[in-house]
Amino acid sequence: MKKILFAEDDETSRLSIARLLELAGYECIAVCDGVAGKAALQAQEFDCVISDLNMQGNSDLEFIRSVPQIQPGLSVIVVTGYPSVETAVASLKLPVLAYLTKPVKFEELKKHVCEAVFRHALLRQFNKTRVGLEEWRSDLAKLVDELKESPRASMGDPVDVYVTVTYRNILASLLGLRTVVEQSLSIRTPEQPNVSQMETPLLLIEALRDAIAVLEKTKDSFRSRDLGDLRHRLE
Repeated sequence: MKKILFAEDDETSRLSIARLLELAGYECIAVCDGVAGKAALQAQEFDCVISDLNMQGNSDLEFIRSVPQIQPGLSVIVVTGYPSVETAVASLKLPVLAYLTKPVKFEELKKHVCEAVFRHALLRQFNKTRVGLEEWRSDLAKLVDELKESPRASMGDPVDVYVTVTYRNILASLLGLRTVVEQSLSIRTPEQPNVSQMETPLLLIEALRDAIAVLEKTKDSFRSRDLGDLRHRLE
């Protein structure tokens, strides 16, 4: 369950919006000011921050400025009853995804929350993929060094290691791609989705699921017919 941090000093707004977010399927940690908000950020991970402007602990946007320092990549949605050109302009230099005025329409807020959560999930997946690629590069570098240093060694072991390492990274990449596509579809919520617009990503997810299943099934044998059919589906 995705976790939202909501900092709002007005108790009625804080409780009502927090409840609506929970009904929408989010876990919402609601705090009364920027001081408590900063403490919450330091104690646990979140997927999105919603923040009032005029509250204790947020003078000169202090709390909002602290968000990227504590949890880089986290998007902030500002809700305020006192909008101003100064705070709007200042928000442009901060990780503020949306600047909303009170009273907030919950459907509009929910749309921005959904986008913020997706952006954060995307960032996490990209970082995970980057780390995986770095590990893949390191493993391949070790294999290259081994072959250079041991020209008379049997080729069996390096080949086995190469196949294992490559298989593992291909499977991880496909799992990551499937996650991104599924999450991307989850934020597309038009009332009447156009079939032609949705067909391609849905077919992609189906192909990715088949790809993962084939790789898992053939990880020991790598039968050419299965892999040929898989390549055809992905193309």
